[in-house]
Amino acid sequence: MSREEIKNKVIRIIDDTVNVNLDSFSNQQLERSLFDLEIGLLPRDLLEIFFELQNVFNINFEESDIINSRFDVLENIVECIYVKEMSKQLA
Repeated sequence: MSREEIKNKVIRIIDDTVNVNLDSFSNQQLERSLFDLEIGLLPRDLLEIFFELQNVFNINFEESDIINSRFDVLENIVECIYVKEMSKQLA
């Protein structure tokens, strides 16, 4: 799965899970934290998204994934999932 496919899927999951349509934001806005006031996610929203992403992609995030990769930024979430997907394919 490509990064773009993962990104589109993550955007849909966020919309379905917490009813925030990231398609309505510019790329510049999406480079910021999902907690940014313009986007407006709350920590509990990200927790729901976290579990849904694990479910949908059949992956497990480690604490280091969350801390080291700034899991509150869309591109970082996508990259983390991409790396885990690639690891599954190589295993």
